[in-house]
Amino acid sequence: MFVGLRMLYNCIDSIGNKISLYISWVFFQLHYAADTEKFYTEVQEIILARYNKAFDWSLKAKMMGKKAIESARIFVEETGISDSLSAEDFLVEREAMLQSLFPTSDLMPGFLYCKNYFAWPRLDSFRV
Repeated sequence: MFVGLRMLYNCIDSIGNKISLYISWVFFQLHYAADTEKFYTEVQEIILARYNKAFDWSLKAKMMGKKAIESARIFVEETGISDSLSAEDFLVEREAMLQSLFPTSDLMPGFLYCKNYFAWPRLDSFRV
């Protein structure tokens, strides 16, 4: 998502000097616009429920910040389901379930404010 505009901002720098800045473009990364974190938890809970296992915060914390395949390996190994479900199969199944949920996601708090702040009234359109 991007906004193209040319706006003049009068600012004060870190040492108190008045400066003027032109902002020409504002870029938004779409994966930061949608609130999808809850879907990952929901899907992983559904998958584990089939094996009578629970998805808890300690497992989630171990998975966070890892690449998808690393996170998937942690998921199947820590829960003890690696004999029944490989990390690769887990990713395929999770992705399919997530794709059906993503269109229903809410926007992150503050996203519309930011979008509208930069888009109005200087632009005719805002592209997503």
